[in-house]
Amino acid sequence: MKGINYHTWKDSEIIAQLEAYGIVYDKYVRKTAANRLKEEEVKRGVVTLPAKSEYDAPSALDEMKAKDPEMETMNVIFHRTSDLDAPYVFIGLNGVCFYIKRDEEIEIPKYLIDAVIKDAVEDRLTPVQQANGDINWITRKVQKYPYSLV
Repeated sequence: MKGINYHTWKDSEIIAQLEAYGIVYDKYVRKTAANRLKEEEVKRGVVTLPAKSEYDAPSALDEMKAKDPEMETMNVIFHRTSDLDAPYVFIGLNGVCFYIKRDEEIEIPKYLIDAVIKDAVEDRLTPVQQANGDINWITRKVQKYPYSLV
């Protein structure tokens, strides 16, 4: 069971919950109060912490395989194209989100490549020099997340 997202509550609601739990505070700081309420939930057994990190991709894949043993998977490496690239590729499909680390081989469901990654393209302007010396700019479609199948 996941905990309550206190960061979406009004200050008056957070203060009321602090008082309900009997938590005494010197100075009200919203972020600190929300984190204190989360700690109290765990202490009281209202929620349990996961044994593994929520972002542990292999365990998430294992859960998906357990639900669908027929699911095909692929080993891929997502490449960096510049120093400005984020260290992770974000993929979201049907309410399920994946953060996949770049430059590392990882096993992912095949449907992510087929349904999302192949269609993730962006336009890039490329200069083309003509025979008369003029430069024209053309637009090319390139993969947003270049990858290699392993």
